Amino acid sequence: MLQKEVVGSHGPRQPGTKDYGRLTVMLAAVAEVKGLFDVGPGAFQPRPQGVGPRSCIFGPRKNPRFDIGDDGALAHPW
Repeated sequence: MLQKEVVGSHGPRQPGTKDYGRLTVMLAAVAEVKGLFDVGPGAFQPRPQGVGPRSCIFGPRKNPRFDIGDDGALAHPW
């Protein structure tokens, strides 16, 4: 599951949109992502505030969508 800001109903957000962030870039580089359905706030305890999650399916890409350069470029930031 991912927040709806990360994955739209048809897949990852596109460059230039306000929701296009680090996680979106990391996923777009190496995976195919398809949003399946929204999960309501009642499924969680405590109930989340704001935007809810979306169930997704992920599949690896054979080749990165774009050149990611150094293998560590998308590594954990800390």
